[in-house]
Amino acid sequence: MKKINKVLASLAIAGMALTMIPFNAFAEGLIPTGISIGAATVTQISVQIADQGGSSHTATLDQIVTEIMSYRGYLNPSEKDSINEARTNFLTSVQDGTLSDSADGILTDQVVARFQASGFTRFDAKVALIKALRDFQAVRYSDDTATLESALVNFKIENERTIRTLFGDDFKVELFYGFMMATQDELQKEIKKEIKKNPSVILGLVGSSNTEIKDTFVEWLKTALHNVADPQNSKYHVFDQKLADIGWNIDLLVDTQRQIGAVIDPSNAAEKAVGMSIIRSQIQYKINGTIYDPLTPVKLKKSDNKLKLVFSVKGIDTGAFNLAGLLAWKTDNSAIATVAEDGSSIKAGTTKGTTVITAYRINDSQVEMNELIRITVVVN
Repeated sequence: MKKINKVLASLAIAGMALTMIPFNAFAEGLIPTGISIGAATVTQISVQIADQGGSSHTATLDQIVTEIMSYRGYLNPSEKDSINEARTNFLTSVQDGTLSDSADGILTDQVVARFQASGFTRFDAKVALIKALRDFQAVRYSDDTATLESALVNFKIENERTIRTLFGDDFKVELFYGFMMATQDELQKEIKKEIKKNPSVILGLVGSSNTEIKDTFVEWLKTALHNVADPQNSKYHVFDQKLADIGWNIDLLVDTQRQIGAVIDPSNAAEKAVGMSIIRSQIQYKINGTIYDPLTPVKLKKSDNKLKLVFSVKGIDTGAFNLAGLLAWKTDNSAIATVAEDGSSIKAGTTKGTTVITAYRINDSQVEMNELIRITVVVN
């Protein structure tokens, strides 16, 4: 179980690290505060910012959206519901004051001093931090591209002054983005190492409870960030210094996020949803030697029969390990397409149309909650 949790945490932290990007990623540039997002597109907003003398950073925005949505796209409907519920709970907690205590830990004397140096009070500082936390959670719990883009742009517009007050005018987006990518690399090394040791460990990932997943995420998030930021010879050591200057550290920020989660996602269902989507994003499969991503529908002809099916983890040579053979398979319409019981092949049925085939752990009654693979098949 220890090994299972270790790999699960590594997969999940990759996503959690990416969701932290927006917290500081737009700290540079002169950001006008009078822009109303409304129903405008991100492109239109970027043009507005550029016209007012700022920098739109659309390329960086596109990169962040692409990275985050590379795993958010694997959420199933019930998981999206969990994320939406957490987002709603967060807005409620802001309105009724429940979130106020979560900001106390990061309202350090150094933070207050920086706000006071700019003519603001301790109360102003706390309000600004709560607002930044609120806007950050809107990014964290976005489950589609349009919502995510809007949340990112809103964070940039609404919190630029707070970020500058906390971290200074020299804080640049490129360095922070590089820091998060370095964290990603560190996690990928751990994923590859553990799965190479025991490829079957991936089956255990889907069986962990919400609480086990959340607790493991938190501890390994700390480890990953420390590995990148702590060494003094690391070019990302500046983050340790920036945080220390205002009385913050990595552990404090992660614990603050844990406190927020306890209020808005007490069952940890949203955290598990994000974790499961990351796990699924690591799976790929081959049909007769051609590689497919589970998000891309497979097109078959009615004459296709017993096409060879092989599943693997991206970037990992699992040798003779047969992942598909250790899963149970369910098809929404067996007349359109089915997978062999041992997972070795896929074949078209006698009816044209579209169906969804789901793979999950054998003898697992919670099919949708613990699904590992979902394939959309189109038969012409």
